[in-house]
Amino acid sequence: MPGLWPAPTQARYAHAMRILIVEDSDAIRRMIEALVKARGHDVIAVPTGTKALDLAFEAPPDVVLLDLNLPGSYDGFEV
Repeated sequence: MPGLWPAPTQARYAHAMRILIVEDSDAIRRMIEALVKARGHDVIAVPTGTKALDLAFEAPPDVVLLDLNLPGSYDGFEV
């Protein structure tokens, strides 16, 4: 779906992937997001399994980094 993933920049690496990060801890999610972006990848980071599933069906990522111990309706195992 256009517009969901960040628009690629001219400096985008040839190996860049769309990576979905699912982590409930704000600090850890921001740290992982910054590290992955620094490697030239397009990133969407969300705090819940429900949001992850919605995004994955709407615009499938190439890779998902998924916390297994998520709070709420879906933990990482259920996602």
